[in-house]
Amino acid sequence: MSTVAFPPPVRHGKCALRLSIGGTHYKLRPVSPAPGGWRIVWHLRKLDPERQALYTVGVPKGEEARCTCPDHELNGATCKHVMALATLGLVPRPKAARPKKARQPSQAKARAVHAHNAKAAIAEAKADLPASAGESHAPAQGPRTPGSFAPPPPRVPAPAPEGSFTAGIRAAINEHLRSQREGVRS
Repeated sequence: MSTVAFPPPVRHGKCALRLSIGGTHYKLRPVSPAPGGWRIVWHLRKLDPERQALYTVGVPKGEEARCTCPDHELNGATCKHVMALATLGLVPRPKAARPKKARQPSQAKARAVHAHNAKAAIAEAKADLPASAGESHAPAQGPRTPGSFAPPPPRVPAPAPEGSFTAGIRAAINEHLRSQREGVRS
């Protein structure tokens, strides 16, 4: 007597793909690609009883995903439907929406650029100093007695070329010090 082996039974059930984009719900259904070079095709049916719509997202061979929604067809935008399906991995992500890899300079190159910029800033600052900058700025004072402290007179810097960084920072510092002095006197 021979025994016949039957394949295990296949259980069928109901399933549905649903997608939510910004609070709007869609039912997804894969469609057999039509002849003409389409690789992947999806129907998205809007599940809004007041504003029903059916959009088709397809990917032609060698091209990026396309959608039948007005935003994609009229504006040429990469629409939310294409981006949602790309996020789920159901269609390839469009090249325009792929994140660009930021090139980071090596640490050695970054240090070299920083050193070059620092040297240039020091040279600019030295060029703005008066010729007497090497002299001591401390005024000659006699011996101090307790409680007889007098602050030194304010130092007047040499004028910097108009429009330079040094001129701008000096003006800002002087304005700040002036406002501090006026606040103390009030």
